Amino acid sequence: MECLIKAVEHIADNMAGLVMFTQLYETYVEECFEFLALDMPSDQDTTDEEDRDVKGLDDELEGLREEEEGSQSQSESHDQASACSAGSQV
Repeated sequence: MECLIKAVEHIADNMAGLVMFTQLYETYVEECFEFLALDMPSDQDTTDEEDRDVKGLDDELEGLREEEEGSQSQSESHDQASACSAGSQV
C-alpha cells in the first residue's frame, strides 16, 4: 500500500511540474512572439467602407452565381432526360 501511495505522490509531483512548465512556456511564447499577435480578434470584420461600396464586384458575383445556377439546372435536366430515355429503352 505504501508503494501505491508513493507512486501517486510521484505522479502528483510530476503533474505539478508539468503544469508549472506549461505556464512558464506559455509566458515565454507570449513574450517572445508578441509581435506576431494581432491587435484585433480574428472574427472581427476588417472590410473597409471603400470595399463595401464597390458595386461592380457585387454585380459580377451575382452574375456568376446566376450563371452557375443556370448550368446546374441544365445539367440536372440533361441527367433526367438521359435517365428517362434509358428507362424507356429497357
